[in-house]
Amino acid sequence: MTENRVNPSAPQQRQFSGVVIFDWNIVQYWISKKMRPAILPVLHDIGGANFQFSMSEISLYEAQCLVPKGKHEESIQFMNGIPRYSVDTNTHLVAGILRSCYTNHKDIKGHGDDISLQDIFNASCAILNGGFILTADPHDYPIPFFDPVYYWTIQDPTGKRQKIYLIKPDVLTIDEYAVQWVKSTEANKANKIKQQKGKAL
Repeated sequence: MTENRVNPSAPQQRQFSGVVIFDWNIVQYWISKKMRPAILPVLHDIGGANFQFSMSEISLYEAQCLVPKGKHEESIQFMNGIPRYSVDTNTHLVAGILRSCYTNHKDIKGHGDDISLQDIFNASCAILNGGFILTADPHDYPIPFFDPVYYWTIQDPTGKRQKIYLIKPDVLTIDEYAVQWVKSTEANKANKIKQQKGKAL
């Protein structure tokens, strides 16, 4: 069973298009016999809405470290059928900016340290490629730097329900906050230098 919901402030889902990067939990659902029937309608819905599925190459690391015993080959086969973005120099640079945003934002910094490097790289790939992220855990892509624009409610065979989110990076907010943080850091350094000079005199 799958239900769809749209963020009231967002345009209708069918007007969206572009790249959708899978979070690792989506791969986990796909290789799970229990969860695959629940996630499949979501993937069909996205595939019919002018989206291109993709992943970050960081998922290859996750496939080796996080996949249950006996599922490695299936997860690799799944990923081999999906285009992957390389984790290159620009990806690292944007990931560093995101980490700084998380660490210094007053509403996130307590939770920001819990966000994995893998999720930060996924977010970085989405930013660099103008894409969305599909995830079962929106807390790893926190507001105000990301906007959950759409969600599906899925149900597993036991009746347990949960949401799958389509999330869009808010590039302008990330850029503005990063610039503010750099200016604040530079100002603090300048003040420390002045204080040290004053003490020396």
